[in-house]
Amino acid sequence: LKSINVPTLIFTGDKDIFILPTESESMHKLISNSTLSVLTPKIGHMIQYEAPEQYTAAIENFLKNI
Repeated sequence: LKSINVPTLIFTGDKDIFILPTESESMHKLISNSTLSVLTPKIGHMIQYEAPEQYTAAIENFLKNI
């Protein structure tokens, strides 16, 4: 992951039990040009279905800043 050099958006739900938020945080720390978006409250692994507005807003914000 340390070799990734492009803008990268990493998502996690605050209640994701498949890829824990701590694992997403670790990925974020290893990818130098990454943004971590933690969706709340009580959002699991299927973030695009559980919180579509937050998901879309995070993508739009990320794209505006690259």
